[in-house]
Amino acid sequence: MSAESLLKDGPDVLLSVRETRLMVERIMLLTGLPPGAVSAAREMVIAAEGLGLNGLVHLRDNFDSLRGMQPTRLKLLSDDELDAQNEHAWSVGPAVLDIAVAQAFETGKPASLLLRNVRHGEFLAALVPLALRQQADVTVAAEGNAYRITAADKRGQIAAADSVGTDAFLAGMLKRGFPTERALWADIYELSNRSLTPDSVVSRRHAGPIILDDQGRIIGRTDDDETDFSLLTGAADSTAAA
Repeated sequence: MSAESLLKDGPDVLLSVRETRLMVERIMLLTGLPPGAVSAAREMVIAAEGLGLNGLVHLRDNFDSLRGMQPTRLKLLSDDELDAQNEHAWSVGPAVLDIAVAQAFETGKPASLLLRNVRHGEFLAALVPLALRQQADVTVAAEGNAYRITAADKRGQIAAADSVGTDAFLAGMLKRGFPTERALWADIYELSNRSLTPDSVVSRRHAGPIILDDQGRIIGRTDDDETDFSLLTGAADSTAAA
C-alpha cells in the first residue's frame, strides 16, 4: 500500500473544527487574500461546512478561481446598496456583515443592505450564524441576482460570544465535527500543504521533518543536516564562564 493510498482509500473521516480551520486557513493564504482577511474568510468556509453547504468541496473544486480574491473591491453604491464587483462571497461577506451590524447598532433599527454582483452568493448564508458572535440577528435572502442582508441589534438578548458556551453554532460543530469523505480530506490536506516551506537543509534548522516510507513507517530523516550545535552550546558555555 502506497502513502497516497493510505491518504485516499478507506472509511470516511471525522474532521475536528481545529483541524479544518488549520487546513482552510493555509489554503486561504495560497489565494493571495490580504493577511488581515484570511481568518474572516476561513470562518465563512467553516460556517458553510457547519450549515451543510459543502464548503470544503467548493474550496477544492474552485481553488483556482479563488486566487486573487480582494475584499477591497467591495464598492459602496449608497447607504443601503453595495457592489461586490464579481468577488466571491467568502471574500466580501465578512465586510458586508460588519457594515450591516454597524448600521443596526448605530441607528437602533434593523439595517438592510442589497449586495449586487457577488459570486456564489449562496455562501452568504454563513453570515447568519457568524452574526450571532456580534450579538446581531441576520437574515439573507436572494432578490433576483442580488442578495438582501438584514441585520438587527440583539445586544442584551444574545450573549456575547466570548466562549464556546455562548456560541451554540460553534459548540454544535465542536461536538459533531465534520463527517468527510476520505478522498476529499486527502485533497484538502494536500492542497493546504502547498503553503508549507519545502523540506530542505535550511528548513530543518527551524523545524524537524518526519519522513515516512511508502508503508507509512517513520524512518527519520536523511543525514545532510548541517546544523552547527556549537552555536548553541557555545553561547551557554560563555555565559557560564562569565
